[in-house]
Amino acid sequence: MPTVDSKGRIVLPKDVRESLGIDEGTEVEIHEEGGKAVVDPEKDPEAVIDRMEKINVRVPESLLAQIDDEWERRGYSSKSEAIRDALRSWANPPVELSEEILDDLAESRKQRERGKTVSAAEARKRLGLDTEE
Repeated sequence: MPTVDSKGRIVLPKDVRESLGIDEGTEVEIHEEGGKAVVDPEKDPEAVIDRMEKINVRVPESLLAQIDDEWERRGYSSKSEAIRDALRSWANPPVELSEEILDDLAESRKQRERGKTVSAAEARKRLGLDTEE
């Protein structure tokens, strides 16, 4: 059974995506109906296009050559789709934590479980940083 991640995302099972004709990049509408979440893929490609704005971008020839070499190899159906995906990634960069930070978080959890942590107010008080007079 799929689960919801911390950002509210779920992965639709492959057989469901295939039966609904949902491919990567397909726009879907999600709404509640009778206490259930309903996923409706956009059936009208023209409606998707009508909601888009066209932009003109000048790029160096060398960058355009790289894009031309890569978009199809990476599985995109068009150069435009690849560029839209790149723009989405730029606008909403994924958060990646370093191994050092992940290790620190794990140690912090262990300390909390052992009762070795205190509140910020208690720490300020113990360090004599309490500014309240």
